Amino acid sequence: MSINFIAEQLPKHPTSIRREIKRNSQKRGGYSAKYATMIADDRKDRFDETDDVTVGRMWRLTKKVNTRIEPFLIGMKKFKEDKTSPLLSTIKQNGLEIK
Repeated sequence: MSINFIAEQLPKHPTSIRREIKRNSQKRGGYSAKYATMIADDRKDRFDETDDVTVGRMWRLTKKVNTRIEPFLIGMKKFKEDKTSPLLSTIKQNGLEIK
């Protein structure tokens, strides 16, 4: 089944279909709707108290940097309580300024 065929059936742009497949494919290849839903749910869980305005602002900030970077949003609660994330540990030690 081609991406163009899927795009026509869903009425979505082929680029949106490609992005969905790339973003939510399993590491060894292949696409599973169940796996994609699990990944999407994980992304939602990252930001416990973030509103839509903040999410939009973070996505706009990625346009000013590397387009391959997906925003990693977390709330203050997770930032303060998390002890396992290497990314958050580095940010806590060195700081990170976002303008």
